[in-house]
Parts: sequence; C-alpha cells; structure tokens
Amino acid sequence: MKLKSLVDGLSTRAFAVNGAWVIGTQVVGKGTATLLSLLLARSLSVGEFATFSYLFTTAAALSSYLAAGLPIAILRAVAEGREERSWARDDRLGAILLIGALTVGVAILAAPIYLPWLSSDEVPVPGFLLLVAALAMTGAGLGQAGLYGSGRFRAAFHPVLVGSAIVVAFTMASLVLDSLTVLIVGNIAGICWSAFAYFRDLFRHGVLHRRHWSGWPARAAVGDVLGTNLPGLGINIVYASMGWILVRFLIEQQISPDQFNMYAIGYQWFSLVLFIPLAFGQVLFPQFVAQVQSGSLSMPKIFFPAGFTFAAVAACALIGSLLTPVLSWIYGAKYHFEPAFVLTILLAAALSGTVTLLGSFVMAARSVGIWLLVYVATALVAVALVWILPLSTALEAARTLCLIQLTPLVCAIVIAIRYRRSRLAHPASHPKKSG
Repeated sequence: MKLKSLVDGLSTRAFAVNGAWVIGTQVVGKGTATLLSLLLARSLSVGEFATFSYLFTTAAALSSYLAAGLPIAILRAVAEGREERSWARDDRLGAILLIGALTVGVAILAAPIYLPWLSSDEVPVPGFLLLVAALAMTGAGLGQAGLYGSGRFRAAFHPVLVGSAIVVAFTMASLVLDSLTVLIVGNIAGICWSAFAYFRDLFRHGVLHRRHWSGWPARAAVGDVLGTNLPGLGINIVYASMGWILVRFLIEQQISPDQFNMYAIGYQWFSLVLFIPLAFGQVLFPQFVAQVQSGSLSMPKIFFPAGFTFAAVAACALIGSLLTPVLSWIYGAKYHFEPAFVLTILLAAALSGTVTLLGSFVMAARSVGIWLLVYVATALVAVALVWILPLSTALEAARTLCLIQLTPLVCAIVIAIRYRRSRLAHPASHPKKSG
C-alpha cells in the first residue's frame, strides 16, 4: 500500500514531517526519562528508586482520572475545526476548559480523602507532591492534544525539549545534594513547564480564545461535550486503573524491591518503544476523523499502520532480548535482567501499540461507547489475571501485562471488520464529499 494513499488530504511529505516531529517529541520526553532512570537505578538505593517509581506511576494513573477524557474531546473538537479555523466560535472548547477547571477543583478539595489511600506502607510517597505531579500531567496531556488536533506538531516539540532539560538539571542537582525531594520536585517542574508552554501556544495560535474562558459556554456545548465525553472518561479511568492495579498488586504481594524496580524499569522501556504507535496515532487521528466523515476510510488505511506498528515494536523486542547482558551491565549489579523478561515486556508494548492505532480509528468512528465496553471487559480480565496468576517476579508481572493486551486487540479487530461490512452494506450512510 502506498503511503500517499494512506491519508486523504495529507501529502506524503507533510505526513512524514508531522510524524517526525511527534516521534521527536516522544523520543526526547520518554528517552530522557529512560536514560535518567538508568542513572537513578545505579545511584539511588533500592528503596528510594521504588518510591520515585511508584510516585510517578501513581501520578500518571491519577492524571488519567483528572483528565476526565478531555484530551480526546479537545483533539476531536480542534481537528474538526482545523480546516476552517473556526475554533474561536466553537463553544465546545469553552466547555472543555470549564469541565477541566471543575475537575481540578474537585480533585484538590477531595485530596485529603483519596491521597492517603493511594500511598502505601511498603512504599510511602508524599501526598502533596503526588497531587501536583498528577495535575501537571493532566494539563500537559490536555495542551498537547490541542496542539496535535490543530496540526501544530512542531510547536508541541519545544515544550518537551525545555521540560526535559529542566528535569535533567534537577536530577543532576539531586544527585549532588543526595536529595530525593529535589529529584521529585525537578521532575514535576519539567512537566509544569510543558503544560504552561502548551497552553501558551494554544492561545498564541488562536486555538483557544479569550471568549472560551471569559464567559459561560452555551448549555448545548456543555451537553455535547459531556454526552460524547463520558465514554472517553470511562476509557481513561479503566485504562489507567489496569496499569495501577497491577503495580499495586505487586506491592501488596510484597514483591521484593529489586523485582519491583526491575518491572518499573521494564515499564519505562514499554513506554519508550510506544513512540512509534503514538506518533502514527496522533498524526492519523485527525485524518481518520475526516475520512470517517467523508466515508473514504478503508480497511488498508486502518490495518496497514497497525500491522507496521506491531512489526516494528516486535523487532525492538527481539533486539532488546538479545541485548539483555548489555542492559544488566548498564543498570549495574543491583538488577539482573532475564532475556525472557525483556522480550515479554516489549512484546506487551507491541500489542499495546497495535491497540493504540486501532483505537484511534474506533474513537474517530465515534464508537466511543463500544470502546468503553471493550476496556471494561479488559479491566475485568486484568483483575482476574492478577488474582489467578503469580506476581512474585518482574517476569510474571510482564507476562500478565502482555496477556491483558490481548482482549482489546481482538475486540478492536472485530470492530474494524464490522465497520467495513456496515459501510459496504449501507454506503448511503457514509457519503463521500464531492470535489
């Protein structure tokens, strides 16, 4: 299949350039985190590294709750108004800001209730810093989604670059001062800068307008966002809960700190190699939206990027397993990685990346409610697996993570096939734009 035919209305050069900027953003952000984790794994005690890893894993899960599905909502709203640049007249954007502000307010007021529960006796974390980290991640995710929806992929790169530089500087300072608090604060400061820069650029480029926050949005716009966003909120909550439940079960099972840290390190590899599907998904989503509206979305346009993603990440998994001795040497004598662990955790990333690409199509096709049911089923499978399977080692946790990905993958393939059959059976309901 020719790349030029993959996306309507987007040239091969534009697709490649946009994809390069998204990949660059992922590599700088996640690559910096992975390299610093390598340094921290060698420099921090096993207990300190476990505290650092658990805090930011929990903050990421909490931020998915606080996001309330709004990144998907703003990505769709901005993408739909991109051609005519009608953002200033779109009350949905004002409604998204209002709902986001209310969510943050509730999260702050309710913090004394849920923060003690999120902490753990085995791995204590400072509640205030946990909340600030989650709020910063929420703002950064929402702002980045807005820029991606507007097609300004280059503008989304620079905040991550500066934010990563801030994190590196604070990390070096924390090692000199031997202070875990400085390390945590520095990581949060980098995320806060990214969030600020994203929203500054959204206002600068006219995506967000003074009108969106100077008055109350129309009731119909609020209802539209809530009506279409509640399933997205459910997806965010379920998706975040699955990863956090697995981490929490590892701690409750009293897994040894070194095995927990090995899993946390492996999960960073998991996140790093996902830059391939994330780049494809974030570039393709606005085009999926346009193609669904015009009725021009075909099966090859859905499955070609998904298949390419799986092959690319699976190749990374194979190479990583062959380099296991090198990884063990790099991370130091505290951690001994097995080839089976590296292969399994990265194979889970290959499956998850494929789900990400197919999920972009499902969301663009406005099958959000169906996708929510898929993730509810996946969460039930995840809970069953963590109860049934042993979780005493990093390898067993990686195997469970890999098995969890199979449910949404199978369901996404079925949804795509049913969409194609429905389109063939009812072509009039998917009219193509003329001209």
